Amino acid sequence: MKRAGATHVISPYRLSGRRIARQLLYPSVTDFLDIVMHSGDLELWLEECRVTEGSDLHNKTARESDIRSQTGANVLAIRRHDQGAILTNPPAEMRLEPGDVLIALGTRSQLESLGALARHEADS
Repeated sequence: MKRAGATHVISPYRLSGRRIARQLLYPSVTDFLDIVMHSGDLELWLEECRVTEGSDLHNKTARESDIRSQTGANVLAIRRHDQGAILTNPPAEMRLEPGDVLIALGTRSQLESLGALARHEADS
């Protein structure tokens, strides 16, 4: 598939194998993720959110932006716009720049609030 030009290839066999291995090694973690991601009481979602120029997050540090207090969403990682690398557990003094992609966990409303912070009003 990659030789044909695909940028990503999904293997259901590899995904299933990893899922089975995680269930065997970390049954409580797997059960927790199943409950919070798929139960009717509380649905949490993993989503990505791009920081735009002029937004409330532009040029602020993770500490200054105080995303968790403002939105309730948890930023788990950031894909830097200029490196492409995913930085997990980003440092509090890291400045957010346009094009950075925040990978966050939260409810739909929390993630919508984060999206509003990351977008410039003119981008809405």
